Amino acid sequence: DFITAALGGNIKVPGLNEEISLVVPEGTQNGSVLKVEGVGLPHLGGSGNGSEFVVINVIIPTDLTSEQKTILRAFLELRE
Repeated sequence: DFITAALGGNIKVPGLNEEISLVVPEGTQNGSVLKVEGVGLPHLGGSGNGSEFVVINVIIPTDLTSEQKTILRAFLELRE
């Protein structure tokens, strides 16, 4: 969600074999690509696994309460 993208945090994302934990850095933008090492496809003729790349899709809520809108407006005023 847009709060995790703005403030940073941990999320769970589907991996090839299982759900993986991903650290989302503060200020992550929509469309950013994050790399998770060691959980991708196995290396050909070698040991270990490659990386999995996760594209971040930030979802903006469309059903904000009046209180949430007030808080966001106050945030906007702080940025000006």
